[in-house]
Amino acid sequence: MPILQSSLVSGSSGSSGSSRVSSAEWKVSLQNGGRLLSLGQIFSLDGRYFIALFKNQLKVYFLSTRQCIKTVFHELSLVVDTRILTSEPNHLYLFDRFGSVTIINWKDKLIDSIVGKFKLDFNGFPLLKIIDFNIEKINNDDKKISVIAVVGKFTNTKIPAPHTRILCKSIFTTTSTKSSSSLDKNFNFEELLTLKNILMFQKSVNNENLIFLNNNNEIISINLKNFGKELKAKTVPFIFKSPITSLAISNDNSTIALGTTTGIIQLIYINNLDKPQRLLKWHIDHVKALQFNQDDTYLLSGGIEKVLVFWQIDTDKQQFLPRLNGIIENIDIGINTDLYSITLNLNELNDTELLVLSGVDLSSRLNVNGVRPNFNLNSIKSLEKNRKKLIKQHLENKNDDFDITKIKNDLTAIFEIHPLTNLLYFPNGSTIQAYDFIQNEQSFVQTIVPTLQTGKVKSEQQIADPKIELLSFTNDGKWMCTFDSTPTPNLDNLLSNKVITYSLKFWKYIENIDNNNNNNNNNNNNERQSSSTTTGHWELSTKIISPHGDNNPIVSMIPAPSSYHGGVAFLTADNKSGLRLWRPRIPKEIYAKIGNATNNEKLQQTAWTLKKSRDGNGIFESNSVSLTWSEDSSIIIMGFENSLQIIDCNIFKEFDSETFQLPSLSGSRIRSVKIIDNKLICLAKNRLICYDLLNNKNGELCGKLSTPTGGENLIALDNNMNLIALVINYYNKDADYNINAKIFIFKPDSLIPVYIANHSQFVSSIRYSSSANSFIFIDLDARIGLLSLTTEDLTSKSSNVALDYAYEMNILLQNAQKKARIISSSNSKKEGNENGKINPQDFNEESRNANSILLNSNTFENLLENVEGVQLDTLFERIMEIIG
Repeated sequence: MPILQSSLVSGSSGSSGSSRVSSAEWKVSLQNGGRLLSLGQIFSLDGRYFIALFKNQLKVYFLSTRQCIKTVFHELSLVVDTRILTSEPNHLYLFDRFGSVTIINWKDKLIDSIVGKFKLDFNGFPLLKIIDFNIEKINNDDKKISVIAVVGKFTNTKIPAPHTRILCKSIFTTTSTKSSSSLDKNFNFEELLTLKNILMFQKSVNNENLIFLNNNNEIISINLKNFGKELKAKTVPFIFKSPITSLAISNDNSTIALGTTTGIIQLIYINNLDKPQRLLKWHIDHVKALQFNQDDTYLLSGGIEKVLVFWQIDTDKQQFLPRLNGIIENIDIGINTDLYSITLNLNELNDTELLVLSGVDLSSRLNVNGVRPNFNLNSIKSLEKNRKKLIKQHLENKNDDFDITKIKNDLTAIFEIHPLTNLLYFPNGSTIQAYDFIQNEQSFVQTIVPTLQTGKVKSEQQIADPKIELLSFTNDGKWMCTFDSTPTPNLDNLLSNKVITYSLKFWKYIENIDNNNNNNNNNNNNERQSSSTTTGHWELSTKIISPHGDNNPIVSMIPAPSSYHGGVAFLTADNKSGLRLWRPRIPKEIYAKIGNATNNEKLQQTAWTLKKSRDGNGIFESNSVSLTWSEDSSIIIMGFENSLQIIDCNIFKEFDSETFQLPSLSGSRIRSVKIIDNKLICLAKNRLICYDLLNNKNGELCGKLSTPTGGENLIALDNNMNLIALVINYYNKDADYNINAKIFIFKPDSLIPVYIANHSQFVSSIRYSSSANSFIFIDLDARIGLLSLTTEDLTSKSSNVALDYAYEMNILLQNAQKKARIISSSNSKKEGNENGKINPQDFNEESRNANSILLNSNTFENLLENVEGVQLDTLFERIMEIIG
């Protein structure tokens, strides 16, 4: 048997790009999605815009409309601080931990928004925080840069450890050129203050005060207001009651707030140490964030309870903003605005949400979310340990024959593509996130299993959250099936502690009739649908407890082909090879609708019921189960452990050996079975096999490889073009054993790949989207990638027609891309200023009519980047959905 991974080792292993294998032209686009960084607030100086940083992009939001008006793609994972200068309000300075500075024009419409780069040197120390940053223009070419910063060892642990922190001042001189800016080598670096055993530090909202906390229960307070004259540092001891988890200092440098693990907040008065400290009591667990407001009349606090608390300092009165989506990790207050930015930690994977609140009425002004795949946390933690182990073995020459594709950890994460709206659905805990990869925005979040709406504290943390295990859609997208598990709380040593409740749920997709009213009523961006897709919502139709019997979880679920009952059915298999077929019980036509006197009709709820079942072995359990269904709906093939069973769909029984029997194909645990063009594709732990079901013989596509647990997420089929996409992740020896990936595109009758795409990160899952005519994949950084055929067909002339349409549309869209930069809202003239005129600077961002949609260059930006291979009518529907 050929070794499939040999082509991977001998091929290019670059960090990005692709390897061309045939005459077909393919395109890999990797821009959308990504993880949100938790750097806090970045408000524009006028308070009208909010800038959110992701690991791979920067997005600018106009707060009045909640619309993203600009996206700048740039690697930002190392950024530790940002600045917007009064003298340059349209420029955002990004500082990374190694001193590199990137200047981005975040507002103006430019071909390249990155307008400058230079590097600062802090005497070799990593940068932690910028305290003060000024640029003084010397002449037309030269500038003087003055920086006050905190430097020291970079740590990324949740539990603070004592480290040395240095407050330093550096002065640089830049010489600007057309290509870049360079720094004079003779810079002036000065260590102002060296502090040892520092646990954490914080500065005031007005940037005039700085405090450090050491492990000796001391606060070092520094006043930066008159910094040029004298450095004022003051040591403030405090009574130790509980470990400190957060701290804040008032803008007038008079009060320090300390949050503790017990929930008690200690107030210490710097100017009057004899004055007894005050204790603020409401939280009952870790206080993760503290901040004084601009005039020091309020103290804001938040923590594990997911409740934002406002403490009025003089009166001890409290206000609350409860039921936030996550643990409050950070609170930021805009300097020139009445807005608050709250950073929420949504889960154990540290997925982040940014919430912008109005300081006047505490209403939500904006929600910003990234893509949230449900990765295995333990696998991610052990990934770095395994990498370091491999590096050590390599240095000792112990792993020369090591299989670089043998990755032990399961880093895969499931997602599905909704056929009707083309949204990506990511199960995560008890909710499902629907993400619009064209608009590059979260569309909505659907709660599948009810959970505690407030944060879990103390013993409540022992309560395990429900988890969505499987998700599937019917081919028409009108029904969704989910399977979830709910563990019994581990409390009071009950006998039922280890009992898990399994639920199978069927959801009906309800399209909204009045799209305009729907958009007006949904003020929360976290729950509103994207304007680029068909608006609608899911309603629970049927819930079935223990669908395969007690303690039998469902481990595989697929929809029926269109040839069976119109495709409205689901097939499920449990870990004992039990099989069940579910179909809706459709009421008779006369009872399908219920009318009333006002002629309003309400659809009668459809109940899903069990139609057919097949018992499993009853003893042997395995999670290596996979299902596939032939297009003519005649046979069902189930892979269980390392065997294949062919089941007659009509009688729901396995074919006898005299009628038809498959040979032993897998040789190891089966990851996935699929049928394409009357050929069975079997992906096992150690091999990939193609078997011709009509001629009863092995196909040409057959080879050895290594696939991890969760390998079913690493293969996808394009049944229209008869293409197979297979992901192989591997350790790259040339990059310190970082995990890279290759995506192989095969025809089922050939072992030679049609195309190989390289990717510089672990690819966790891949699916095929028929509406986008692309393979869509997700990597470990939660980025969304598209792999699509661009110009040449591989099979028939009929596909060439579609590609010709795409070529013609591509020419039209090249002109449309230019025109899209100058599109403005058609109703903006109606909402001009007091003189009836519109400010040219706000050409694309002014407030619009509530029933209209704001159009700008960002509206069509992602749509126009992935048009190759898209049919003309499909692309026309996308554009009409955006503007209509």
